[in-house]
Amino acid sequence: MASVLSHIRSDKIKWGIAGVILVALIAAVVVLSLYIAGVFDKSETYRFEAEEAELAGGTQATVEGGVDCVGEFIDNGTVDHTITYHVFSTGDVSAALRVCISADSIDRNVSDFMEIEVNGVALDPGYRVVKYADPKTWADWREVDVCEIQLNEGMNEIVFTGTYVGTNFDWIELTTDGVALFCN
Repeated sequence: MASVLSHIRSDKIKWGIAGVILVALIAAVVVLSLYIAGVFDKSETYRFEAEEAELAGGTQATVEGGVDCVGEFIDNGTVDHTITYHVFSTGDVSAALRVCISADSIDRNVSDFMEIEVNGVALDPGYRVVKYADPKTWADWREVDVCEIQLNEGMNEIVFTGTYVGTNFDWIELTTDGVALFCN
């Protein structure tokens, strides 16, 4: 009788261990599926309109091709035309910067259209060509992934200075992981 009871306990232990392993495998599959579906992705994208930023040097809100934007974002050789965003960050974070611009232009590097400073430091976005369709029009809007920028916890200043005659500027997007951004 003792060997029968020992055998029954042994089978219960084996089935218990098998059950725990099965539950762990099912949980792993569920977590992997949620990860693949992006449930754990904490990245957020924030869009800030140019016409709501601080404008200087003659830069002004306008409408181009039915889009509210900022025009006269140019280099006229005398006064810097700028768009300044004041972005509050809830933590130190690296953010992907994207801009939306238009220009009746040939294909150009993004740095031909604008200079960019973050907290007083000039950015080098590298070589990012903005391509336009033919024929080119002022309503030919292009979204350009510029570069990664570093934002500090608290208030940050992002300044765009026009370097090409006739660029229109619609918005910026900043994509961060787990840090909230606000623009005022």
